[in-house]
Amino acid sequence: MIVHTADISNSAKPEQISKKWHEMEFEELFCQGDMEKQNNLPISLLCDRKTTCVYKSIIGFINLAVKPAFELIIKITPENIHYVETINENLIKYDVIAKKEEDKEKF
Repeated sequence: MIVHTADISNSAKPEQISKKWHEMEFEELFCQGDMEKQNNLPISLLCDRKTTCVYKSIIGFINLAVKPAFELIIKITPENIHYVETINENLIKYDVIAKKEEDKEKF
């Protein structure tokens, strides 16, 4: 479980670091989607740069995978509570960004 949380730990890092990693992850996903499109393949989930709401997707992943994993870890290592606190802070900031993304789509 510790190795798993290390693998998905981007959201538990300070905002600037976390945001940069998420941007790189989505650029990789979008490149995959571009290649799928060029090869007339169905575009995989989260890989379509035209339809994917990046920060809504990040928030969903944090809520479904990252936060629960870190909440389990702090049950055995409570001294690591700061990671969950950082995740919660990032969720609040990402929610603001997601709402701005949503507003842009309306126009």
